[in-house]
Amino acid sequence: WPRYVALDPRILDKVELVLSRLGVRDHQMSVGVNSGFRTPLHNERVPRAASDSRHQYGDAADLAIDADGDGTVTYLDGLAVSRAVELVEREHPELVGGLGLYGNRGTPSYVHIDVRGRRTRWSG
Repeated sequence: WPRYVALDPRILDKVELVLSRLGVRDHQMSVGVNSGFRTPLHNERVPRAASDSRHQYGDAADLAIDADGDGTVTYLDGLAVSRAVELVEREHPELVGGLGLYGNRGTPSYVHIDVRGRRTRWSG
């Protein structure tokens, strides 16, 4: 203890809009949230996590989405999610933030999104 969670509701809106943009309907495709809110102590224990990670502010999520529905989450799925994020941010500037694509061709992939208020892009 203490145990707590901080959550910015804008990240929930952004995730829902990305899923909608991908055409996700209830239980149609695999959607995994690898990381949402992290306490500072937990963040210190996450390998390669930034010391100022947006997860500590409750405005970030790491998503693994099988966008093409083939049963595996690949780099191409990550690219599809990234394109959906770009479209959502264009339509909803109040949700602009970070976008990080992790993984590479032939490996599992996930996408980090956040609502930090300024556009930031990276791959890892």
